[in-house]
Amino acid sequence: MSELDDFLTKTLARQVEEEEAFHNGDVTPRLEMWSTQDPVTVFGAAVPCKSGWDEVSRAFRWMASRFSDCTAYRFELVAAGVSGARRGIDDVGATSRTFANGYCPSK
Repeated sequence: MSELDDFLTKTLARQVEEEEAFHNGDVTPRLEMWSTQDPVTVFGAAVPCKSGWDEVSRAFRWMASRFSDCTAYRFELVAAGVSGARRGIDDVGATSRTFANGYCPSK
């Protein structure tokens, strides 16, 4: 198994599980996947740029609290690569159809 295959095998199932939990309002798996060591930054559509674990984790908690009862979720792997110490997954098309309190980030 290549280094990339090994990485994808270990990471993709966990990523999908984390995203499904997040879209059901459970932030715990997301907090467990992200590094807590600074520098850590999140750029997102629902919140302004946040830097530092305190700000990032607070933003994740807030975002997860806006979701509940996910009725549909899709994860499409667009690209993955391994190069030295850098590993990454780019995804698009993650969707959730039911939002708490009518909140929908795309509105």
